[in-house]
Amino acid sequence: MSFYKIIQSIPNIKDGYKKGLQALGTYSVKVIPANARNCNGSIDLDDCLKKSEPQASRWDFVLGYEEKSYFVEVHSASGQVSKVIEKTMWLRSWLKNEGESLAKIHHEQKNFHWIPTNGVNIIGKERLRLAQEKVIIVSRLRLPQ
Repeated sequence: MSFYKIIQSIPNIKDGYKKGLQALGTYSVKVIPANARNCNGSIDLDDCLKKSEPQASRWDFVLGYEEKSYFVEVHSASGQVSKVIEKTMWLRSWLKNEGESLAKIHHEQKNFHWIPTNGVNIIGKERLRLAQEKVIIVSRLRLPQ
């Protein structure tokens, strides 16, 4: 099933579908596709789900590229590891329930991508915690060919 069809099958996010990387707004410059034509669309999960889950620590974005899903969090990196891990746990739970079809097309590495909005000063145990949760810190997400 295509990324678009999967998004359309999930009631709480289907109306948030945007072409290309448009859902990322100004953060779209942080994602670099090898071929922009292979972008299948994007969703601002945080915005789509704030009404149904107002108290949740929601993940920011999901985007489709070559019919695979990529999950991107754009967030400050200063002292925010616990917050991003909390968002990762929410995302995993959401993927097991509402977003199961998106989980099935999650790109091969199964990583979640954290793009910091400022400098990164994360060391030792915090880096280990992120690695255990499969959260990768990248200044820009480069999508493959």
